[in-house]
Amino acid sequence: NCNQDNDINPNEPLIVSLDFGVFNSLVVSQTHDDEYRVLKSMWVKSPKLLDDLFIEQFIPYYRPHQDKTIYLYGGHDGHNRSPNNNKTLFQQVEDILVKHGWKVFVMSKSSAASHFDKYLLINAMLKGYSGLPTIRINEHNNADLIISLEHAEAREGLKEAVEKWKGSERNKSILQQHATHLSDAFDIPIVTMYND
Repeated sequence: NCNQDNDINPNEPLIVSLDFGVFNSLVVSQTHDDEYRVLKSMWVKSPKLLDDLFIEQFIPYYRPHQDKTIYLYGGHDGHNRSPNNNKTLFQQVEDILVKHGWKVFVMSKSSAASHFDKYLLINAMLKGYSGLPTIRINEHNNADLIISLEHAEAREGLKEAVEKWKGSERNKSILQQHATHLSDAFDIPIVTMYND
């Protein structure tokens, strides 16, 4: 559980970001002074569902965490309803977390930032530009995320100057936990919080 992590502040809220689909993934982060700390990433693939990701992995792992507040981010498709449910994906996640004692604030916007904006911002943060927090990734808890970020190549695009190449999500020879799903969950809160 999270008691073994020495980069977490147990008395501060968590930032949880989701990438939805047949392969559901999440990235847990926290801000700390001038750092944006990526604490842990988790995932499930079909036939497991989004509910399973939280009930089997997230909730047990973060049970000892003292501040039960979550700032919830995710793809804009989280505002969509599932075919068999009258609630949005964000509302389904919120229901599960509230039932387990968490307070949830849905922070995600209904539209995504451009790949070019993400590319510029995240590279500036990784290089430690002044005025922006430095991104720190817990290597032990994010092995799949690190590989996912390595597969998130930037390419010249047709619609934008730079686009994220997402071909790994369709490549059968690449494990889906190493495709760009986790990288999508990683970048959404960063861009939402710091793109200004």
